[in-house]
Amino acid sequence: MSAAGPSSKAPEHDFRRSVRVRTFFGGRIVFHDGAYSYECIVRDMSEGGARVEIPAARLIPRRFYFLTSKEEVAYDSELVWRTRLMAGVKFCGSIQLATCKDPKLRYLRQIAAELCPDAGR
Repeated sequence: MSAAGPSSKAPEHDFRRSVRVRTFFGGRIVFHDGAYSYECIVRDMSEGGARVEIPAARLIPRRFYFLTSKEEVAYDSELVWRTRLMAGVKFCGSIQLATCKDPKLRYLRQIAAELCPDAGR
């Protein structure tokens, strides 16, 4: 990986500290304060990150929020690698949306409600 941005191919060796679990559910990549939001498919996930399937034409920034249809959590995320249809995402932090009181992050709660309408409501 160069200093300019994420690698353009998946890593050959797996150096993760936690095991990834195979999944197949919806996710959302959100950036620029909610102005942009892309659907994705979460292919596998661990405590520290995920591998997601993204349409080839979508441009993804280096930092963004990542949400899934399974939980009311927004992950502060970093793009680690990208191929034409897949991306590796590293979780840098998380926000429990059900208890988040920050008015600047209200848009994340709205997006989460669209993504998982039955969660905690």
